[in-house]
Amino acid sequence: MSVLAERHALTRRVDAFIRGGTAVAFDAVASDVLAFQRRAIPALARLWPADSPWDTLRPLPIGAMKALELFAGTADEPRRVFESSGTSGQPKSRAVFSHDGLALMDVAIDVNARERLFPEPERRRILALAPSPAAVPAMIMAAGVQRLMTTFGTGDSRFLVGPAGLELEALVADLERAESSQEPVTLVGASFGVVALLDALAAAGRRFRLPEGSRLMDAGGFKGRSREVGRLELCAGIGTALGIPASHCVNLLGMTELASQLYDTPPTPGTAPVPRPKRGPPWTRTRVLDPETLAPVAPGVTGLLCHLDLANVERPALLLTDDLGVAEPDGDFHVLGRARGAEAKGCSLTIEQLVSAAA
Repeated sequence: MSVLAERHALTRRVDAFIRGGTAVAFDAVASDVLAFQRRAIPALARLWPADSPWDTLRPLPIGAMKALELFAGTADEPRRVFESSGTSGQPKSRAVFSHDGLALMDVAIDVNARERLFPEPERRRILALAPSPAAVPAMIMAAGVQRLMTTFGTGDSRFLVGPAGLELEALVADLERAESSQEPVTLVGASFGVVALLDALAAAGRRFRLPEGSRLMDAGGFKGRSREVGRLELCAGIGTALGIPASHCVNLLGMTELASQLYDTPPTPGTAPVPRPKRGPPWTRTRVLDPETLAPVAPGVTGLLCHLDLANVERPALLLTDDLGVAEPDGDFHVLGRARGAEAKGCSLTIEQLVSAAA
């Protein structure tokens, strides 16, 4: 069987697993995805020994995605490439998606968002504090927001960041309309965009009481584009400016290198609504690893976050990030921020060695 035929068959299998239409166990699907990637992406053959359980394998350092194009496909097939925002002048991660890969990501977005962000059957107007995919075709967040609009949004959903930045006048008009019509809306976008909105509304002396059922989802952190705001402060500001309670403020961990997203857990009745831990969907696993040994650490101990995403059939599915985190006893986890260079030195197979293996 060719690489493309095997990839297509495996993608269909993962699609069924995500949709809940298969009883195959996670470990079995993970084993087959990683075995396929070991054969189809030469650089991974040195990193992942054959016939090893997924949770004993050394995850790929995420920095390798900046140095190599790690894609289980052919150079001439149709593809879409997303790039991380990165730091100015520094290499960016590149994630290559085939037609099958894009379709699988759409399924992952739909199933996950239905559970975590859009539980009601009715479509909602989505106001995006983000640029459109046409403006930033390499931004995976923009593509993800577009998918949310397609699946869950009404026809008047729209993007509200243009070449000059946040289109505040248009957004205020949309908020006024929602307030007067009492039709719930969902605001989605980058965390720094939310801060920009709150600052602009405060400067203008404007506050809204959006209708019950309205939500806000933010992602991406601040990346030096705004002042840093803690989760408690951000949710309090959203409540004051927009009337959206903290229980309806959801943070999402998304990455250019992954096809799936990791949302906040739902609020637990009788507990403080924020900050809430993250919980991956059933087709992912997140572990917290010791930065030096890459062994799993106990709940409550800080380490590096490692994600396994089965929706990454054609890109490395097992990734070691440079995010620090801590796990709870039930497997949920908190993201604590980025590791410094000295804190992420555990992979004995360096990125330079991977480059050599791929040459």
